[in-house]
This record gives sequence, structure tokens and C-alpha cells, in this order.
Amino acid sequence: MAGRMRDPGPRTAARLREASERATTSDPPTATTDRADAGQTDYETWTTARLRRRAAELRIDGRATMSKTELVEALVSAQHLAEQPRP
Repeated sequence: MAGRMRDPGPRTAARLREASERATTSDPPTATTDRADAGQTDYETWTTARLRRRAAELRIDGRATMSKTELVEALVSAQHLAEQPRP
């Protein structure tokens, strides 16, 4: 029938449920205190999907093709630029 979605199956449905639960119970970003600059967000603990969403919010170009490491570096760089005083 046209317009009907097929059943995703038990494994896919379970993964979707788990992802949804993680998304609703995830804590907001926390500042780390053991880094040289104590106000830095701990992006290394974030998922790649979450990093990409944050990169989209900050309008970072090329985020769709970046690795997790590249996303973390770009976000940290963007955060440092945002923290610099403007003339």
C-alpha cells in the first residue's frame, strides 16, 4: 500500500527507543574544572550527532564531513573566538 511505513523490526525499534531515552535524559553541557581554561565545555564526551547539532547552531561550515575529532577542534576554536572581547 502506498503511504504505509514498513515495520522497522525489533532491533531497529530498540535502538530508536534507546537513542530517544538518551536524548531526553542527557545532561546539559558541563564546564570542566581540570582543564587549563576552566570554562571550556567537555565536547570529547559528546556524541558525533550532538557535536554536529552544536556545530550547526554555530554555523560551522563543513560539519557534515568532519570526523568527531575535527568537530571537537572546530567547536573549541569557535568557543575561543566567541569568548574574545570585541573592539
